[in-house]
Amino acid sequence: KYAYFLSSPPTTTGDFKLSESLELPAGFQVVEDRSNGDRTELGWAGDLLIKNELGDDVGTIYAPLCFDNAGAYTIASYAIERTATTTRIEIRLAESWLNASTRSYPITIDPLITGPTAAWAGGAMPSCFFPTYNQDSILVTIPGGITVTELNVTASFYADPFTPAIMSDGRMFFSTNCGNTTTFSIAGTPGNSPGTAYLDYYDLHNPLTCCIPESCNDQTFYLSFHISRVALGAGCNTTYIRYDPLTTSWPFEAVVVGRTAESFGGQWSVPIAPICANDCTISGTAYVYYGVPPYTFTHPWSNDTIVSGVNNGCANGATNHNFQLNIPNCPRYCDENFTSLDVPPATIVDACGNVVAGLPTKTVPIKVAPQVNPVANQDLCSGSELNIALVPCVAGATVEWSGNGEFGDSSIVDTVLNAGNTADTLTYQASTSLNGCDSDTLDISVIVHPLPKVEFSYQPDPIVSGLQVNFEDQTNFNGEVGGFWEWTMGDGDGYLLQNPDHIYGTPGEYSVCLTAFDAQGCFDSLCKVITVVPAEVQRPNVVTPNNDGVNDLLVFNYLDFYPDNELVLFNRWGNIIFEAKGYDNTWNGIGQSEGTYYFLLTIHETGDIYQGFFQLVR
Repeated sequence: KYAYFLSSPPTTTGDFKLSESLELPAGFQVVEDRSNGDRTELGWAGDLLIKNELGDDVGTIYAPLCFDNAGAYTIASYAIERTATTTRIEIRLAESWLNASTRSYPITIDPLITGPTAAWAGGAMPSCFFPTYNQDSILVTIPGGITVTELNVTASFYADPFTPAIMSDGRMFFSTNCGNTTTFSIAGTPGNSPGTAYLDYYDLHNPLTCCIPESCNDQTFYLSFHISRVALGAGCNTTYIRYDPLTTSWPFEAVVVGRTAESFGGQWSVPIAPICANDCTISGTAYVYYGVPPYTFTHPWSNDTIVSGVNNGCANGATNHNFQLNIPNCPRYCDENFTSLDVPPATIVDACGNVVAGLPTKTVPIKVAPQVNPVANQDLCSGSELNIALVPCVAGATVEWSGNGEFGDSSIVDTVLNAGNTADTLTYQASTSLNGCDSDTLDISVIVHPLPKVEFSYQPDPIVSGLQVNFEDQTNFNGEVGGFWEWTMGDGDGYLLQNPDHIYGTPGEYSVCLTAFDAQGCFDSLCKVITVVPAEVQRPNVVTPNNDGVNDLLVFNYLDFYPDNELVLFNRWGNIIFEAKGYDNTWNGIGQSEGTYYFLLTIHETGDIYQGFFQLVR
């Protein structure tokens, strides 16, 4: 396994590429690990799996993590090229990342952290007669800041050909404080001859390092090599089976391989379904493993700081956190140019302060959110027609409204009533929707003022022609302020005063109307028929009942204005010839001879008494 280094920007243009050839056994193949990676324009940004001829996973080539001198990370991509005889893996790194103004060289591509090689320097090791094993140890270093992914052990034992020993007589296993490995031996035909039995960089990290938690500092542990034989005498010796330091191809040595913190799987994922521009939250999941747990998750759109992940030996620490993110500048309505949202990745830091940067920014499709144009609150008078146009800001959006027991799907049209004594507030709700995106509900307040209740009085009553009469406004404005009065007096005159004075010159009946307006412009009207009586009743001086239409009756002009009257007629001798209460100007002298007659007329309404005489002429 190699790491590559770029000391300066590439001299060629385009994305940077380098490749490795793999030697695989027959029937083996390299495939993308669909559970740990993501498709990019350059290829597969994730892990690769090595599968055997049965389809079993037998190895992993991890995602090509790259970082610059300033610690900024990114994940490069793999492309797999296969021929009939070879498999080549090409690592592709985006030109835009390499040439960014913030890039700091050198750049490390696809690093794999290895510890120093620990080698046995103690000479030959004897083998003991089974079940007793000889045990010798080397001190192995685990670099700080990693999760151990491999403990590659090389070791061997030698069956001396100058003795009866053969390789199948030997046994070896390895141990640490964490545990023991299986016992390794040579069986079958190869084991029936002398020579060297060996392990060549065999990964024994599980179980030999599983009890050692990850650390930010270098650690050491003792790796013990146990060697035994099952034949050829008792005791421990180097005669038959031994570790031989002259076997330089397979010396007893070990090296730790590990990985610093990095992302896996979806790396940074958000829902891909379109959201509405007024959806102000979105979920996002960040993935991390390796390095030293626990990990600290933060995001610029969240106030949460989450510490998660278990530091547990052979486990890779894989964990993730799902954020509920608050989208900035949300909600956004009516912006038809806002069609996508770039969601920045989370920041993940392991316990050593190593940052898993370079996670991809994700883009979420945005559907425009409509809104009804704002409508100012309105003041209306009871009985008025409310008409509010509801115009959505985006063409094609549908509108709904409700309120005051009514509802509709276009402009608000309603007759508003208030029969009370104080102003009332009606609230209408309006909203709009488009392509599954609903606006906020807009509250529209309408203040409905009650109408004034007009009343007026006048003095004196009855009204006498030629004399001033005072009209007094008695309107109930229901708590509002009166602002305007309009009087029509019935004789062609009018006033814009609250309490006008008026003189009627001619007796009669007049329709007096008052329209009162409050300060809101609400109004009410009232008309009353008034009677104007003459200053005094006119007395007759002759009655000529000849049916010529002139003086046929005893008529007191204007007496009809004073129905509460009493009339008594006398002849020249003082005898009463006629009397009536409520006289109505209908006496025609029937049964009486020509001559002089006397009258006594009492007007009870005014207390006046009229007396005099008239001539009856036939």
